[in-house]
Amino acid sequence: NSRALVEELLRPARVLPDDLRETIVNAAEGNPFYMEELVKMLIEDGVIVKGEAYWEVQTDRLAHLRVPATLTGVLQARLDSLLPVERETLQIAAVMGRAFWEEGVVTLRSHGLPAAERARARQETLNILNRLQLKELIFRQEESGFDAPNEFVFKQTFLRDVTYNSLLRRQRRIYHAQIANWLIEKVDGRLMELAGLIGEHFEWAEELETAVDWYICAGEQAQAAYTPDTAVAHYQRALLHLHALPAQPEFLAKRITVQNGLGEMFRLQTRFAEAAQAFTAMQGLAAATDDFLSLTRAWLGLVHIRAAQGEYREALSSVERAEAAAAQAAELADAEENETAVLEMVRAHNSKSMIYYRLSEFDRAANWSEQALTLGRQINARLEMARSLNLLGHVEHMRGSYQGVDAYYQQSLQLYQEVNDPLGIVAITTNLGEIARLRADYSQAQDFFMRAIKLAQEVHDRDGEMLARHNLAAVSVGMGNYAQAEAALRRLIPTAAAVGWSGLSESYRFLAEACLGQDDLDGALNAAQEALILAHEVEELEMIGAAWRVLARLSAAFGGAITLDTTLTDLPDEALDARRCFARSLHIFREIGVELEQAHTLRSWAEYELTAVGGNRTLGQRYWQQALAIFTRLGIDREIGRMELAVSS
Repeated sequence: NSRALVEELLRPARVLPDDLRETIVNAAEGNPFYMEELVKMLIEDGVIVKGEAYWEVQTDRLAHLRVPATLTGVLQARLDSLLPVERETLQIAAVMGRAFWEEGVVTLRSHGLPAAERARARQETLNILNRLQLKELIFRQEESGFDAPNEFVFKQTFLRDVTYNSLLRRQRRIYHAQIANWLIEKVDGRLMELAGLIGEHFEWAEELETAVDWYICAGEQAQAAYTPDTAVAHYQRALLHLHALPAQPEFLAKRITVQNGLGEMFRLQTRFAEAAQAFTAMQGLAAATDDFLSLTRAWLGLVHIRAAQGEYREALSSVERAEAAAAQAAELADAEENETAVLEMVRAHNSKSMIYYRLSEFDRAANWSEQALTLGRQINARLEMARSLNLLGHVEHMRGSYQGVDAYYQQSLQLYQEVNDPLGIVAITTNLGEIARLRADYSQAQDFFMRAIKLAQEVHDRDGEMLARHNLAAVSVGMGNYAQAEAALRRLIPTAAAVGWSGLSESYRFLAEACLGQDDLDGALNAAQEALILAHEVEELEMIGAAWRVLARLSAAFGGAITLDTTLTDLPDEALDARRCFARSLHIFREIGVELEQAHTLRSWAEYELTAVGGNRTLGQRYWQQALAIFTRLGIDREIGRMELAVSS
């Protein structure tokens, strides 16, 4: 094969001497790129002469032929054969990268020249680039990926690397700095595209302070565009160099900015452990520099991480520290900073509302979101106002006021759209889907959740996507598509478990219902027990009540008492029949005042009493009517219709 390739490369030769073919084959050791470059080197050295019709091999020179042992040697020999101005031009191009631009090379070659000489230098550079193309060292790209005409590319990355390494380190630094400054002139309207590249050139120019600024800029641009992988890469590059710079106030402030950006991007990706590390580092830096605004943000970052993992008590402690830091910031602030301190206090109040909602303390949740909304309106903080309205919608949902829910969610959605916050739009779209699901309007719920998944994927919101997929599986359960629901949940649960997602208990509860719908009682029992254990761990009473309800249905399906296989001290270890499980569920929902869930438990309990051997029909009829009354009061028409259909059949 090697000999065939050599013969193909030298096909235009009138005569191909055997010793030349064997020299090339032996030196190449099967590397086709080496063969190709060696042939070009022989042409440039005059060993092979291109004629109009044929190539001629100068056989008298073969005896003294010196063949480099490596590809690097061949390429270096080709570079050495170039004219000095050609080699310099190629080296400038190599500093730009494998792809480079005519205008950039022209600018660097004419750097420092008087205006009168620049036109000559430009034409000379264009001529040189044409000669380098003829030598097949570079090629012109048909389309440029950058707002500069005439983009070129080195034939091989390895050729670019050899050319780059042929420069002295001092000269590389000079060129990198000049390229960075040329790119800065091109930034207009292309900041996101160019900031990271500019940072790289300043880094290689060993101008680290400037490189840090551009890497931070690149990270912020990527963060604003919801491209977390890119943002993390730029922030980490900035942090690497910041650690090498003195611990002066300006550099410590930049480290705070970077850690905040890393924390937010890791949180978006559900990389909660890394997010917590970033916010903890930010907290330490902010405390050491008495930066109370940043300290507030660091605590709030930890609040969201802990809440996302169901650690609500720890999150509550953190939010109180955030409020204290915000209060300190307000005391020390001037007029402009005071508004920022108020904004951070609004964020803290919203976070506290969210935690109390998760702990089923709905009155407290409403109180804190209303306080946040009042403060937010005073400073026209529309993003936080949207969050307050969203939280108030959650509370109204739990209170069973579905007209209020719609009003709050629609106001929140409008504000999120006005400020163009895609994460908020994902959250509200998911919430609207959940309200439709709870009303048993499964078609509309499905539409909302599919829309939320698509939006979440567009902005890399993994947490939002996970919640929407979780709720979409719940729709499948509600529609009786149990196998589809089970498959979706078994795909979702390992990912949710890996990040410690707070909604995992409910995922297991839906899985139990999906298994129960397929008469897989053992699978349903395992999932229901896991749901109960996880619900207790995160102290979410609504989830605990729902887990007891599915356990009650399982006990009824087994036809007798069940024993929970758990070592948790706050769970009973005695045998539990359906009535005892239903009673626990109903007690919890009555205690926290969630009427819709009360109605579901009452109906399931009624169905058990009315159909089980030895059931209490009087109790069953009473609970049936109580469930129907709640559904009627809440306006859940599809559930009313379902109950009426059951009675008629």
